[in-house]
Amino acid sequence: MSESERSADDIRRQMQITRQRVREEMQEAVVGARQLTNWRFYTRQFPWAMVGGAAIVGYALIPRRVELPPAAAKSLEKLFGRQVLPAAATSAVTRKRTIVGTLLGTTGWAILKFGLSFAGREIGRRLQNPPRVRTPEFTP
Repeated sequence: MSESERSADDIRRQMQITRQRVREEMQEAVVGARQLTNWRFYTRQFPWAMVGGAAIVGYALIPRRVELPPAAAKSLEKLFGRQVLPAAATSAVTRKRTIVGTLLGTTGWAILKFGLSFAGREIGRRLQNPPRVRTPEFTP
């Protein structure tokens, strides 16, 4: 076998190793991407953060009571000739913030910011440093 034939065989072998390595790294990237987009992964890794996030979302989705200024309530009463809304709905013009509500809101935003920051760092880390795959060494 001549030197050029051996060199060509070495190049073919090296290309085969490179193709195999790229194939394996691509499969690992796909698995990693699927894991990052799966909500069950975050539930297993961060159960308390998910409970807190669910509580905040639930709190935000609950509709607030309708509160009318007393003048609007009186106008409705004149229009319909009777009391239309319960007295509790007309008693307060604005909703007062409680300490617990403020604390929950602040904690919710902090958890949301932390979660988004963590997800961004994790995605960046996985994209920059893909998992290493052991490949056979090429020796000429």
